[in-house]
Amino acid sequence: MKSVNKIAILISLLIPATTFALDIGHARVHSELYQALNADVPLTNISGISIKELHVNPAPVSAYLLRGIALDPITNQMNLRVVNVDGNAVIEITSPVSVTEPILNFLVQLQWPQGEVIKKVTLLPQLPGQGDEIPMVMANNANDNFTREINTLKNKAQTVWQETINKILVLTKNNH
Repeated sequence: MKSVNKIAILISLLIPATTFALDIGHARVHSELYQALNADVPLTNISGISIKELHVNPAPVSAYLLRGIALDPITNQMNLRVVNVDGNAVIEITSPVSVTEPILNFLVQLQWPQGEVIKKVTLLPQLPGQGDEIPMVMANNANDNFTREINTLKNKAQTVWQETINKILVLTKNNH
């Protein structure tokens, strides 16, 4: 039994630390629902790994099966590449196909000479026409009450949308 432990320790010492260090940050989505996908995901803890050495691809179907994640058809049409943005490594994610789901979960496979890792990415496209803020209808004297009602409904819809997304994220985080 002691020899097995010694062998395991020796093997773990031979594996480069960078094999365990590479990770991903929070995704940023720059496109809206029903638009072509445009997002990026920062890479973290990449010390000792050159951006030129990093390769990113959609994960194989077997990785989805192992993790119990549904494979969205848009995944096969995504373009993934590692780029340098202001001195930081970022996975650039684009697709010519419109995103039709409000939540997109997929797996990426990162490879470099010393190892590889598969990471889950969750994207939450913005609602159409929302941008960073809720659009408000301009009020005019004839339609003041109607405009207020529309704006109230838009605010409520945005609140419900955000609460739903937050609940889904909590459930997803608790299940993984």
